[in-house]
Parts: sequence; structure tokens; C-alpha cells
Amino acid sequence: MHITIGSILNLPQLKNFRLLAGESGLDRRLSWVHVLELPVINESVMEGELVFMTGAGFNDITQDLVHIIDELDKKKSSGMVIRIGPYIERLPKEVLELANKLQFPIFETPYENNIMFIIQAICQRIMDDKKKMDSMNDFMKGLMLDRYSEDLVEMAVFFGYRPKWIYRGVIVDIDGFSNYLFEKQIEDESDIMKIKWNVMRIIEEVTTRFNKRILYFIDSDSFVLMIPVLDEAGSEAEVRGICEDICKEVSKKISGFTVSIGIGNCCNRLNEFKRSIMEANKSLKIIRACNKVNTVRSYAELGVYRLFFKIQDTDELKSIYYDAVEPLIKYDKNNNSDLLSTLEIYLDEDENISNTSKKMFLHRNTLKYRLAKIQEILGYNFDNVNQLFILRLAFKIKRFLGIN
Repeated sequence: MHITIGSILNLPQLKNFRLLAGESGLDRRLSWVHVLELPVINESVMEGELVFMTGAGFNDITQDLVHIIDELDKKKSSGMVIRIGPYIERLPKEVLELANKLQFPIFETPYENNIMFIIQAICQRIMDDKKKMDSMNDFMKGLMLDRYSEDLVEMAVFFGYRPKWIYRGVIVDIDGFSNYLFEKQIEDESDIMKIKWNVMRIIEEVTTRFNKRILYFIDSDSFVLMIPVLDEAGSEAEVRGICEDICKEVSKKISGFTVSIGIGNCCNRLNEFKRSIMEANKSLKIIRACNKVNTVRSYAELGVYRLFFKIQDTDELKSIYYDAVEPLIKYDKNNNSDLLSTLEIYLDEDENISNTSKKMFLHRNTLKYRLAKIQEILGYNFDNVNQLFILRLAFKIKRFLGIN
């Protein structure tokens, strides 16, 4: 996970730092440090930098600081450190109000502090975090590419993997991320990455609350996790509880935003992790095929869908689908009706007429007429368990193959 301005405040070298304003912006990404000698923001100031300044060269402290904070915020700087001393004795109220409004962190530190000692500590932390994150990404991707070796095991142990523990592969995937970005008019890559890091931070917060030391990497709009479990027997409920909390926290903390999560089976060895992640990915595929969001599903719950993944000849699956419902498809096309979707919803609602009529905004009698017509067209009897099984299977195939 990337480093934020708030995550460095526990460094011992920053013990004399005091946050004056902008506490809500402590999740800003920290990329590096920049020392500003004069009150001029030029192209050398980069996104994510923490800016240090003394106030030397200021003509009007309030006016100059307001201008600088506004410019730094536009550049997506992580924050500003004011060295309190001969040039600035205290920050004006107007400056603090603007910083709070922009959620732009401002710190003060005594002028006599060894500034180079502080900067060196911050830069070292940034480099250490980047090296660790890059190494973890390489390690996790190595597992997915079957680059299993003794060196990989040693690297895994370094990141917290315990050979005697049991793990489950989990994939957290952002629901409709492209649509969310379009609706919110978010195009800047740094803004997109900030959203992803916010999701990852929530994942870390939840798993930490469950005392789980996870291994992870980010793959496009997905977060691939290795979650340790207490024992195989109770792991299904344990991991589901964690994943449901992740879904809940993400939707609560990021407005209009949800994730769905696939869970793989247990793996007892490092070289089984890829298999568990592939199972988690299949679980996600079924979530998407069923048009669900904010949903958790494990591979153990997939039932007949697991067989579909084993079948290489998808034409055979298509044949099963069309053999079961093609008369309805033709009838709908010729009569501009929607009996096929009526049947699908009816089966989804476990053949409950009240629930189906409410979901479709239909009168019960209208629904009963449609169901009778469907049985007539198909030559099926809904009291026949075997015929209902064929229809349920057909709609599962439809979702699995993405048939419109």
C-alpha cells in the first residue's frame, strides 16, 4: 500500500511535529519531500510532496500563505510543514481555515529542529515502503505465474507468511468501476489511484481488526489477498465474516461505491495459492454473471457452476439452454412479450408468486396467466421437479455464458 502523510507521524524524528489544520487530509499520498526557500510555487514542486518552508522572503504572511496553500492543493501536494521561528511566529486564522476547508494538512515544528535529520527520516521511510511494496507485488505475481522456489518461500516468510498456517485466496473487486469514474467525472490517474488506495486501506483496517496479517497485491481494479485462517473447518464462516465487513465498510466510507468478493478454498502450501485464487476468481465470475453487486460468494457455494468451468465444449452447454427454452424465445420475439424473463424471475424467487409479482410490478392474476402460458408453450408442468431442474439449469447456463 502507498504511504500517506498520516502514516509517517509515528516516526520518532517527528515527535515535535504538531498538526495545526487539515486533519481530514491525512490520507493524502506522500511521494517525497520538497524544501521551499521562497514563496513561489513552480514546476519543481511535484504531486504528493510534503513541502517544508520557513517563511523567508514573505511580504505578507497571510496573503502569501493563502496563495501557496491554494497552489499546493491544486498540485495535489501531501501537506506543508512550517518551521516556527524568526520568520513566522504563528499561523494566521485565515490560513488555518483555508487548510481545513481544503483538507490540506499543515504542521508546525520548531525552527531549531535539525530539518535535514527529519527529511532524511521521511525519505528513508518512503523508500523502505516502496521497496517492500514492490517486493510483495513481485512475490505475489511470482506465485500466480508458478515461479515457485525456495527463494520464494523465504520471501513469503519475510512478508509474514507462516508455512504451518492455512490460508484462503480472496479477490476483492470494485463493482462497476468504469461507470463510477464516468459518473463522478474522474479522469486523473492519481485520483483513480487514490480511490484504489482508499479501498486497500479499508481492507487493511478490517483485516487488522480481525488480527489477520494479510499478503496482497493490486491487479487492475482487483485486490488479491492471502488471508490466514484458524482452521480449515471453521474457515468458511471466518473469512466470510471478514469479507462481509469489508463490503460494509467500503460502501459506508466511499459514497456510491461497492465491492464484491470471491473466496477460494483453503490452501495448506504456498504452491496451492494460485489454485485458491483461481477459485476466488471463478466465484467472482458467477457474481458478475448473476448481475450482483456488494456480494460475497465462495467457491464452495457455486454448486453446479463448478461443473460448467470444467466443461470445455461450451456449445454443449448452449445446446442444453436452447433445448429447454427456445420455444419461449421464439414466442417472445414473435409476440413482443417477455415470458422468458418472467420465468427466470419466478425461478429466482423460488416459485413464490407473491414475491415474483412484487418484483415485476404485476398483478397476481396476470402473473398466474403468464405462468400458465409458459407451461403451455414449453409443454412443462411446474409441479414436475425434474422439469423445474432442467429450467433452473438452463438459466444458470445462460448467466454463465452471458447469453442475452
